[in-house]
Amino acid sequence: MQLPPGEHIFTASSSSKDGPVVAHRTLVLRERPDAPPPDPHDTPADLPGGQEAGEFEDPFARDRYHFERRFGHIGHVPLGARARQIEDIRSLRASRDVLATQPTTSQEDTGTFDRSAPVPGGANWTPVGPGPVLWADDANAGRTLAIAIDPLDGNTVYVGTAGGGLWKSTDRGLTWSPKTDYQRSLAIGTVAIDPGNRNHIIAGTGEYNNIYGGTYYGNGVLRSRDGGTTWTELGTTVFERDEISRILFDPTDTSGQRQFLSSSIGVYESTDDGMNWLSLRPGDASDLVVIPLDASGGVKLVAAFKGFGLWTSTRTSGSWSAWARITASALPAVHDRVELSQRRNNPSTIIAVFGSNGNLAGLARTTDGGTTWSAIPVRLNVTAWYNSDLPGPGHFHSVLVPGADLIATAAPRTYTTAQGGGPGAPVHTHTVSLTAQQIATMAAGGGVVVDSNADATGHTHTFRFNVCRQTGYDLHVAIHPTNPNILFLGEVNLYRSLTGGGTFNPVPGIHSDHHAFAFDPASAATCWDVNDGGVYVSTSTGLTWTSRNRHLATLQYISIAQHSTWDNVMLGGTQDNGTQRYEGLPAWRAVDGSDGGFTAIDPQNPTRMYHQYFFTYILRSDDAGRTWLLKNKGIDSGAGFYSPFAFDPGDPNICYFGGRELWRSTDNADNWSAVTSGIQTAITAIAVHSDNRTIYVGTNTGRVYRLLRTGATWNPADVTRTDVTAPMPSSSISDLAVDNTGTVWATLGSVLQSEGGGEFTNDHVWRLGPNDAQWTPRSNGLAQANPVNTIVIDSNNNNRLFCGADVGVFRTENAGQNWYPWDQGLPNVPVFHLAVHGPRRLLRAATHGRSVWERPIDVTTAPMADLYLRDNMLDSGRGYPSPTGVPDPFDPAGSNRLWWWQSPDILVDAPQPDYQTASPVSDYVALSRLQHRSIQRGRINRVYVQVHNRGAAAATNVQVRAFIADASAGLPALPADFWTNGKPFTGDPTATSWSPVGPTRTIGQLKPAEPSVIAWDYNAPLSASEHSCILAVTTCAQDPLNGAGILDVSTLVPNRKHVTLKNLQVVGVTEGAPTPDDAFVLLLNNPAYTDRQFTLVVHWAGLPEGTRLFTVFEEEENGQGPRPGEGVRPIDDGPQVLPARFTDRRGQVRNFDFRHAYELFAADDHQNRLSDVRIPLHHSRAVALNVQVPEGMDESGQGQLHIVQQEGEHIVGGAAYIVRAADHHAAGVGYVGEDREAGDTV
Repeated sequence: MQLPPGEHIFTASSSSKDGPVVAHRTLVLRERPDAPPPDPHDTPADLPGGQEAGEFEDPFARDRYHFERRFGHIGHVPLGARARQIEDIRSLRASRDVLATQPTTSQEDTGTFDRSAPVPGGANWTPVGPGPVLWADDANAGRTLAIAIDPLDGNTVYVGTAGGGLWKSTDRGLTWSPKTDYQRSLAIGTVAIDPGNRNHIIAGTGEYNNIYGGTYYGNGVLRSRDGGTTWTELGTTVFERDEISRILFDPTDTSGQRQFLSSSIGVYESTDDGMNWLSLRPGDASDLVVIPLDASGGVKLVAAFKGFGLWTSTRTSGSWSAWARITASALPAVHDRVELSQRRNNPSTIIAVFGSNGNLAGLARTTDGGTTWSAIPVRLNVTAWYNSDLPGPGHFHSVLVPGADLIATAAPRTYTTAQGGGPGAPVHTHTVSLTAQQIATMAAGGGVVVDSNADATGHTHTFRFNVCRQTGYDLHVAIHPTNPNILFLGEVNLYRSLTGGGTFNPVPGIHSDHHAFAFDPASAATCWDVNDGGVYVSTSTGLTWTSRNRHLATLQYISIAQHSTWDNVMLGGTQDNGTQRYEGLPAWRAVDGSDGGFTAIDPQNPTRMYHQYFFTYILRSDDAGRTWLLKNKGIDSGAGFYSPFAFDPGDPNICYFGGRELWRSTDNADNWSAVTSGIQTAITAIAVHSDNRTIYVGTNTGRVYRLLRTGATWNPADVTRTDVTAPMPSSSISDLAVDNTGTVWATLGSVLQSEGGGEFTNDHVWRLGPNDAQWTPRSNGLAQANPVNTIVIDSNNNNRLFCGADVGVFRTENAGQNWYPWDQGLPNVPVFHLAVHGPRRLLRAATHGRSVWERPIDVTTAPMADLYLRDNMLDSGRGYPSPTGVPDPFDPAGSNRLWWWQSPDILVDAPQPDYQTASPVSDYVALSRLQHRSIQRGRINRVYVQVHNRGAAAATNVQVRAFIADASAGLPALPADFWTNGKPFTGDPTATSWSPVGPTRTIGQLKPAEPSVIAWDYNAPLSASEHSCILAVTTCAQDPLNGAGILDVSTLVPNRKHVTLKNLQVVGVTEGAPTPDDAFVLLLNNPAYTDRQFTLVVHWAGLPEGTRLFTVFEEEENGQGPRPGEGVRPIDDGPQVLPARFTDRRGQVRNFDFRHAYELFAADDHQNRLSDVRIPLHHSRAVALNVQVPEGMDESGQGQLHIVQQEGEHIVGGAAYIVRAADHHAAGVGYVGEDREAGDTV
């Protein structure tokens, strides 16, 4: 049999004629060797970049990668692997806890207790997010597979995720809580709620939409009788390595004891609430519906079997009829996966959707419980496109078939390709002609292959149109409960038909790759869809959609990278949710779309970042993730779906990439050249020794090679490649690490069987010393059948290592001679990558299903609740004093500075003329989308304070309060009684300079990594100072604030994590020539008892080229002016742009001296200095400033000016101005003061 190039899926089954399937096996046929790297031209023009770029990746290639990593050496999932893995890890945890004399009340046999749960008082793993990932107008979580809504309360929703377990919401998806973190499988493929008992929940494990033998395989069902609080693990032997696709309660059984399920091994029934399961029909069952027949308990099952159609059996009087295959001309003869939908208000109405090799094979409807069927016409209103290229140094052409052509009456059509050309081929076009039948096939979701016409050179291009291409991975259909004409069809896109078929229009505003759908039990206009981006809800019958992913920390990470200095900066790559940047908030920000593989941050130039989409798509950003460029020039062989990347430890300008050979770049990935020749298989791990001549690489076929540079270059001729694998078993090498002595560590990412049936080994970590002839296993204390995915060496101690496995993190203090589980607080989720943050002594874990976690390395105890407020975005509340005067890590120019008075956890929304939101926001995701504004006098201003908890448990009754002060004469001290008698939370301090913004607010429960937002309406009086500061404080019984005796705010804020500060100013900034009326005034204060001279430092950040700053100083009695530094020049036309005088708040008129007027330009170091600024004792000296931005400044952009008053190197005060072109105002955050006449805008 000849097959076209590509991958082909076959299902082999054994059965009698029309009888039940008694055995089956899914086969995947593909080319060898691995396919060459994808041409960048094979992706749409907006890839990389767009959120929806995930539509164009290959989920089967990704699943194949995971399968081959774990089971490629044996070709299947071995029986007993998951059971042995879980039993062993639980036994190791129990032994650890006995030795540590930790509390033991284990009920692990039923899954209601697990020793990886947080230990009170101990140092536990705590979540870092994301939950969720922020895009411009969306918020995504990880791949979500199943959804169930409480039949009596639409506010209660359960969702099952691919690797993050089962989650519950009691507020219609506004917030979520994990419910199965410590169960034996966190892959939840289906969930059902007992219609007679809303607290009775059954969840089926395993991700059904997987063709590679159960890469995310399950292990039984989970049962809860208390709404998901506790669980019992059932059916773990019957469904030991299988995926459950649907669970249903028997609608005729009011006790809830009888249930049905479909799975990858057949249809089953339980009559004792899941304790035991009886096979009703074997086979690969993708879906199931049940139809009640009569009051006596009769039911009819209709089951979908992959590749074998629809089958039915009826139970009457307690007995089941023989299974019969449903045949009808309306049902496709050739198909694979089948999904079903049942109309809630009429269960005899069923719709079936059929997939075939990724395409849509058809839809069919029955209204009589499956006796008769009618085909549903399908015309998908979506653009079909394809990019076709020629091999070698050829060229490519793209062609688009508009959706309007697909939904119109089918007719022959001809399209002209986009222009293309290449080496030896002049720019030209082709035409592509499609017959009416081909148009109709595409419109129905089928695939069409067609050749273009020939050009003058005689060559043609082949175009493969697949409107649907992933029905084996993502497929669902749903029928409206009360209106059978409303249908939803989910594949890559989500489609809606309002006519019971015919035209299906894609719905906007929702993530791609759809897995399940549900309608609200009370209002069918409210419907839910779950997909690769999490959970979405519509209240308009699918017309518009809103994400419901806050707190849903279910991202499937491949890797993380850390800033070399700051723990609040990370980069992470995820499955189908792109690459994200951590900025100190659990809502991480998306910086690129599609899949995310490796990530890296240059340790010497941290605004230079790298990441991989998949295969050889390597991208680099030189501006901290704002923009990305493809950087794979020179790589001409393939790579694994996810591939490794490494810096040279001595020079990060040199980097390495593991494809089917090892590639090296000496210019930050601009150009690549091969280091090896002849490996010809996917490299999966790289370790670069600091000796500048030795590199180790591991492969997916289980080989480890030492690459020794023996010549002058790193070209293959000068590199000796030695296979040093022996005696390690043939297994995928998941990671390599080398220390500064040359000791190498290797981890094996495969399940390793031993000689006995059902027996496994734990030899997943190996060591090769600098003088060793061969590897030795260092796996004592690791769990059997538990592949290790990652290993990291503590930079402070070569004998201390950590490894992350499919379940758990392990630690050794003696170079691997003994390992012990170090996973308290960490869910039973695969850990794909570990990273040590040296300066903060943290271990970070990138999990494949529960986002990112962290744990301090050197401490054994930690508070269960750990409150903090951030002084700036780099402040993590871990060290004192908080960072100040340091470069912004996301500013590639290095000009912006961060100061301790710039709290991102205090924000003001003032009417200008309207608020930014119709009502006050109440959560950290919504708050992150607001811009800080300055307070408006005489108006109601919304003041927000955001509070964080880093602990392992929720903080309760968290008190929060905010105070505002006039800082025009300097930052005032707190009143003497600020910390006495329960103040400032239970009473008001003495009315001095600090006034309460409002009463104390209490947060009933503040969960880890789920910041809470408090809001006050603050009516700013007309007499309020134009330069004001807001101070926020927080406390709780578990982690109380201790500020006693500290009244100096500049000492308190940087040294107490419960306190933070922000200042509020505004100046008018206009394009073109400024006028004196546009100027603003600062008061520089002298707190000393003698006359002093100070330096004024102006830092420029992100302002467009051509921005100018004008300044003039107040008259001084001896006429002394400042000494200008670089980028500062005196001007003669000061009166044209700066004011001659101003009136302070005491009514005193104060004059400026135009002999000391200057124009400032950004110097090479993005700052200016004016030194020898004399200020009389206990007095102030005014400075007027005016900003001119060039015309045409992007209204969506903003820049910053930081003005810092120093005495020597000591910072006396500072002000930060955010210059926004949108409203031509600069919102200031600082405490160098200013005065204006009352009534001006603050």
